[in-house]
Amino acid sequence: MTGAAEFSGVDIDLLADYIGGALEGTPDESVVSTLIADDPRWRAAYETLGGRMAMVGAELGRLSPEPMPADLAARLDEAFSAPPRLELVHDTGSVPKRRQRRWVTPIAIAAGVVAFVGFGADYLAGRDNAADNTASSSAAGSAEQAAPTAAPPTLSSGTDYTKATLANAPSEPLSAAANPDETFSAEKNSDRAAAATAPELSRLLPFAALQECLDAIQRANAAGPIAVESVDYARFDGKPAVVVRFTAGNGVWAWASGPDCGSPAGDADTLARVPVR
Repeated sequence: MTGAAEFSGVDIDLLADYIGGALEGTPDESVVSTLIADDPRWRAAYETLGGRMAMVGAELGRLSPEPMPADLAARLDEAFSAPPRLELVHDTGSVPKRRQRRWVTPIAIAAGVVAFVGFGADYLAGRDNAADNTASSSAAGSAEQAAPTAAPPTLSSGTDYTKATLANAPSEPLSAAANPDETFSAEKNSDRAAAATAPELSRLLPFAALQECLDAIQRANAAGPIAVESVDYARFDGKPAVVVRFTAGNGVWAWASGPDCGSPAGDADTLARVPVR
């Protein structure tokens, strides 16, 4: 606390109450305001003490949040939950009422500040943990988005498969990259297949629609993820069909699906399926 010699004639305790807001709504508030406006000693003390209190507040703001000790939190909870004790005290005039209030008010304010700081520390710690979890989830989501499913090799042979020939390998070369360093592209596959594909199968040319069809076949096969070897836009028993060759947990299969494959109404729209031996 500032020495009495530095601010002679100034009630430092009363001024500290004023700066801390303890005098709001009391007669002393207007008294101190008048003294600060009219008395140079009070004004100088107010500027100095107010500045130092702001500096202390700024320094405290730089401290990392710490959780309130459990024993202190328990004592505060007990103190605040206990019913107030009311006692009848005769005013003997020996202690000024204002001085009594100024001793009690800072203590109550200090207790409230301690409780609030503890709550704020816990809140900040929780918010930091939530922010870390959110950042981890976002990073994982970004990683998943960065690795999209590759388009499978496709062709549009127009072959009219039957149950007996469904397991045969495609009769045309699969759509491939223009050079060995180029990867398969859903857009290129669609462009290459579009010209020779039956109109009924045009819905399945975009990769997104084809992927929905493949997902439906995977669900219908019910043997875990499938690794697609080829997709042929062709026919089965004279009907437009996509013929998919894939490997799954139950072996290698050739699967013929109709134009509604992957749609909500058609699901896999399975026409036939045979194991590839």
